[in-house]
Amino acid sequence: AFLRSGGVLLCMRMNQEPQWLADPRTGLSGLKMDKAYAVGEVLKPEHPVFNVPRKFGKSDLAKVHGGSIYRGLYELPQAAVPLVSTGDEQSWDKTVAASKGAHYGLVEVPVGKGRVIFCQMIPEYGYTNDDKGQAGTSSAFLANLMAYASSVAPNWPAPRGRVVPANFAAELGQILFAPRAVGSVP
Repeated sequence: AFLRSGGVLLCMRMNQEPQWLADPRTGLSGLKMDKAYAVGEVLKPEHPVFNVPRKFGKSDLAKVHGGSIYRGLYELPQAAVPLVSTGDEQSWDKTVAASKGAHYGLVEVPVGKGRVIFCQMIPEYGYTNDDKGQAGTSSAFLANLMAYASSVAPNWPAPRGRVVPANFAAELGQILFAPRAVGSVP
């Protein structure tokens, strides 16, 4: 319901095919994952994910966590829009390729009024580990992904008539007290 109503799901580096992909209501059945590949070509350079807030090309994507696409996607659903292809197989991945056909590292699939964006390049890992939480190529691409997902997500109104439970605490300090001295317990 979330996707069909306009929601946006950003899936980052799936290690195995999630069971929800097989649900015929998603329109995502058939999508498969293979071994690791290098970044290939940017297939839709005009797509906002490669332009806002920073411009990205193939050479930039090759710096997102070493330019690896983990578990390349193949056998895409008919409505899928592949955005980044794969290059050569990664030599460190000794897995035998499941398919000799085309593989992809970034794919957008419309589902109802919403969409799923599959990213197998792990910029979030690159941000925390390679960039050490600082500005860098991985963090910039993660920002582009998030900016795009936010730009196409609906601006749903807050629910009306929201009931706040009697024991609701707006601030953590209302229910937990800070220690007064080292080693003391309030």
